[in-house]
Amino acid sequence: MKLAEILFNKHNKKALNMLIKISILLGLLACTMVVACGEGQSENISANTEIVVSDSDDLNLPDNLDTSPENTSSAKGQTLYESTCSACHGGDAKGIEGVGKNLIEGEWVLQISDDDLLDFIKVGREPGDPNNTSGISMPAKGGNPALSDDDIKNIIAYLRSIQ
Repeated sequence: MKLAEILFNKHNKKALNMLIKISILLGLLACTMVVACGEGQSENISANTEIVVSDSDDLNLPDNLDTSPENTSSAKGQTLYESTCSACHGGDAKGIEGVGKNLIEGEWVLQISDDDLLDFIKVGREPGDPNNTSGISMPAKGGNPALSDDDIKNIIAYLRSIQ
């Protein structure tokens, strides 16, 4: 007789029940062994791992490494720039003709302070504004009302880092 015929024969219910119980026990045994083996490895890793904690003065960082908040925020600013500003000002921030100004070489952006640039970005500029030299709307917060002041400062830090 074939195995399937033996197992599924109405008269062999006892054999089928026994096979199911053995399978469950073997599965539990295998799980127990995997867990037990894994625990031993993690204990070995923990016992052999050295954690060193030191004061920042002892890190021997190069003197020219800029760890100021402005520098570290430029990476966040790049991500925000790419998602909010690049559609009009281009991925390289050199502007898109008829859409958005050059933010790298534009005289106005280079001369304005970070605080004044923050204030400008927060409110934007309409095409009819006498100070608008492009005739193109600059929406408040670049059209992203979710931008916080810190987000805009990060964008400014990014722009300053690539100018």
